[in-house]
Amino acid sequence: MYKIYPFGEYSHGLLGMKESISAVFKIPIEYSFQFIEYLATKNRVRGHDLCPCGSKKKIRLCHFELLKEIINSEKKIIYENVYNEMRKSKWKK
Repeated sequence: MYKIYPFGEYSHGLLGMKESISAVFKIPIEYSFQFIEYLATKNRVRGHDLCPCGSKKKIRLCHFELLKEIINSEKKIIYENVYNEMRKSKWKK
């Protein structure tokens, strides 16, 4: 109505989730499911693993601090819920 989008110009539904994840974590949209899957299923960050953002770098050289902060906080529950919604819809790509 007013042409103002308070939460950004994201699509509706799961595509919007993937777009927002991509924007928040500054990763390509095609890696958003992989990134959320890592956040939801891991209980600790291993620095020698490849980063789930698709950069082909080790986590310790890429998103280590961000992943560690989220996995060790209450925010993890939010990402678990988003992951479950994405998984339920079978929309991984």
